Amino acid sequence: MKNLLTILVALVTLNLAAQDSKAYVMLSAGAVFPNGGDYIINWDQGVFMDQYTGLDLNLNVGYRFTEMLGLTATWGASSNEFDTVNINNNPDYLPEEGAFFSVVYLGIGPMFTYPIGLGSSVVEFRPQLLLSMSGLTDLEGGDNDITAKGSGYLASTSWVFGSGPGLKFSINVDYLSGKFKEKESGGITTDLSSENSYVRISMGAGLRYNF
Repeated sequence: MKNLLTILVALVTLNLAAQDSKAYVMLSAGAVFPNGGDYIINWDQGVFMDQYTGLDLNLNVGYRFTEMLGLTATWGASSNEFDTVNINNNPDYLPEEGAFFSVVYLGIGPMFTYPIGLGSSVVEFRPQLLLSMSGLTDLEGGDNDITAKGSGYLASTSWVFGSGPGLKFSINVDYLSGKFKEKESGGITTDLSSENSYVRISMGAGLRYNF
């Protein structure tokens, strides 16, 4: 009887250890590639931000209700250095070098998980609505910085190496698309109804802990 109880306890323990994790927290870092948008490329004014590859950091949490369906939220921030290129020599836009354009965002949405047949690895797709999206054009000197507020959506895909509990590694690709609704500079706020779109792609890696 004692041996039977020992075997049963061992089987239950192994079964619990083999179960997939439901909740997780992930910290990701990667390269962000500006992909245009009217807010970056202002052809009417003959000006655009010639952005360089930047850095994206985000914190993502999630909980799965079933093996394939869950809920997720992401807070992130990205920044790109840029030079202002003045195509038409517009006197209102002086050449600017070494400036930065940064975006901070918060999103929430569903999470879909799919096994890919390679051990316990899974692919996650996380389409999220951006509850907030803030932009900062940080010009050299800081006197003419421009802030902007808007909304949009974030489409995130992760290849996660392991679905069980513990520390895991992932490869992440994020696509962010949104529109800035207003901007503020020098204490003056301007509503934006056009030339306000922003698009970017980031690729990186993440460390996550599955509970």
